[in-house]
Amino acid sequence: MIELRNVSKAFGRAQVLHNTSFAVAAKSLGVLRGPNGSGKSTALKIAAGLALADAGTRHTTATRIGYVGHAHQMLPSLSVERNLRYQTKLWQLPEDRLRAAAEFFGVSGYWQKRPGQVSQGMLQRAKLARAFAIEPDLLVLDEPQAGLDDAGRVLLWAGLCRSLGAGAAVLIASHEAIPAHVGAAEWLVTTINFGGAA
Repeated sequence: MIELRNVSKAFGRAQVLHNTSFAVAAKSLGVLRGPNGSGKSTALKIAAGLALADAGTRHTTATRIGYVGHAHQMLPSLSVERNLRYQTKLWQLPEDRLRAAAEFFGVSGYWQKRPGQVSQGMLQRAKLARAFAIEPDLLVLDEPQAGLDDAGRVLLWAGLCRSLGAGAAVLIASHEAIPAHVGAAEWLVTTINFGGAA
């Protein structure tokens, strides 16, 4: 579903990735582990098609990619609803699908508020709703638990299990342990280790 092969990436003189390779198949969870600065976020952006590698190859069979990074990427002058509808317009979602994702993640009560009027945890839930609403066949999530309370984490893993069960490939960077019920399910869970800071 997604494969990076011998990927390298530098920012100026800082070599962030060097001959990095990994693959995550459909109905599989790949978990990137490593210290801050080890290139996990850069690898995720390349995997999602949001950044180009300096060398190496990226291959994916995914046609719908859901991505959650560190920034919420919402316009401060628009409501949460208008931001999410604008950002998912490309996918021509049925009217009720984004609303259903927002309700699943508990965002719908904050639908008409602007990003600056809601907590970081609720913005994280909104980002997750945006990614899951398109029913992606590849989910790329960078520290998706960031800012979430315990209830939000439960919803996150429930959503991930639903996507994995539907056949998606999931690639995440996380410092947190994978819940036991996720690791014991029928999909493959693979740890992808990154080295020290570049």
